[in-house]
Amino acid sequence: MKHQFAFFTSALFMLSGKPSFAQTVQTARVTAAEIYMNDVAQVYREATLNLKKGIRTVVIAGIEGQLIDQNSVAVEIYPKGQVIRIFPPAEVECKDDDICREFQRQLERLQSEIQQDRLELEKLTTAEKILIQNANVTNSQNLNLNLLRESINYFRTETAMLTDAKHKRKTQIDEKQQKIQELQAKIQSRNRYLQTHVRNYSALVEVPQDGQYQIGISHLIRGINWRLQQEIDIDETEKHAIVRNLAEVRLTTEERWEDAELTLINKSFDLSGKPIEFRPLRAVFFRPRPVMTIDVAPVRTQRMAETAQKILANEDAEAEQFDISSMIEETIDGETFRLSGKYRLSKDTPLTKELYRDTLPVQLKYQIFPYVETKAQLLAICHTKVHVLRLNPSVIRLNGRAVGIESNPLFLSDDSVQIRLGTVNYITAIRKRQNLYSSRSFLGSSKKDTYEYSIQVTNRRNSDVTVTVIDRIPVSTDSRIEVKFKKTGQVEPDKQGMLRWEITLQPGLSRTLEYGFEIIYPKDKVIELIEDGNENAKTSVPR
Repeated sequence: MKHQFAFFTSALFMLSGKPSFAQTVQTARVTAAEIYMNDVAQVYREATLNLKKGIRTVVIAGIEGQLIDQNSVAVEIYPKGQVIRIFPPAEVECKDDDICREFQRQLERLQSEIQQDRLELEKLTTAEKILIQNANVTNSQNLNLNLLRESINYFRTETAMLTDAKHKRKTQIDEKQQKIQELQAKIQSRNRYLQTHVRNYSALVEVPQDGQYQIGISHLIRGINWRLQQEIDIDETEKHAIVRNLAEVRLTTEERWEDAELTLINKSFDLSGKPIEFRPLRAVFFRPRPVMTIDVAPVRTQRMAETAQKILANEDAEAEQFDISSMIEETIDGETFRLSGKYRLSKDTPLTKELYRDTLPVQLKYQIFPYVETKAQLLAICHTKVHVLRLNPSVIRLNGRAVGIESNPLFLSDDSVQIRLGTVNYITAIRKRQNLYSSRSFLGSSKKDTYEYSIQVTNRRNSDVTVTVIDRIPVSTDSRIEVKFKKTGQVEPDKQGMLRWEITLQPGLSRTLEYGFEIIYPKDKVIELIEDGNENAKTSVPR
């Protein structure tokens, strides 16, 4: 049994001229697509058609999307059919396009309705003229006053009705003419789209007997893309984060896909100009896809490879029914994702599909910087499987509620990650400077400025919270300036001058933290302490 498939790669097949012999026009629906990250997809289409024995031309109508090049097109007919020749693509006319034909039908219907409306308008105008003539005749006769009054009222009523009917009919004609103009614009736009984006593909095929056949066509297109997104759902009670990795697939052409199998490939398609490698179409279209239950992976791979070689050699491989596509490695680290099921896709209905998820243990942590803001920041700390997190997730949720996404919501290190969940209102800190007017003194040839602060931290939540309070003192880089920390017995500054308190607060309670420092410097110098709203407090000495 021989099965052949043809590509646009051979000069033998690239023959000029129009298709000959009897033609069968068929629309091929998209059954599968392999979508790459650089907005390129290899699309597989198939159609079922009845053919008479012998040689004839089959036209695959209305393939949308800009092809990368003609070398990407392949055609196969099954069962026992043979593709003799593939013709160059032909432009699609309006009469061959379903959408354009529908616009044309609507246009013709409206034009017919306008003709009928104009005939009705002429009838109304004629009736109005006759009514006026009858009114003139009636007025010229010697009628008594009551009959004359009734006749005048009748003519007035009928005239008003005719005038109103004429006005409505004219309005209907104007509205339909407006719709005609809109349809004509749509037809022109559709024609331009057909000329630039849509092509008919023809193949000369031979079949051994009358019957039903399947024809498949594969090609590369632009106009479809997918992006990998990540959502992080944090459950405070369970103390874990569910990391969902989602694929968003968008089709930007005017085509609509129904029941298509999608494979997402997390790399760019190689357009370097070297020969394009494709799987046999028969492996995609025409064979059943049984579920493999062989446990030994090397044996399975070897048998599948042997089957693939038979198909490539056009040998009968009916005894070995393997799905060649399953040879692609499926790993959760992003090489290939084969979506289960079949999907509907169009320009107006993008697809969002969850690929896989991870569950990570997290520890929620509150921290507050009183010298910068009054509200506490909430962080989720994770120490395991840090590599599965992306720097820019699309959504972060806490207890099912989305939190504001900042420009860099994740801070990754080698062994942990901090997820910023924004600020909370129920933990606050008020920082105040004490003894402001008695803070300067003189020591011989030096001056001493004393700074003392109090920080009141309040928990307005209905449960205990542990919060890290972070403040700082200036660090001198000048040998003439000395900074002395006034010990509180609670904390000590680090080399950068940072102070950290770890405190636990019960519901509704507050705690006051105090600290201070002294700056000693020469009398002839002026020290400026920059601190309000600045995360990097420092001292400067004018020269």
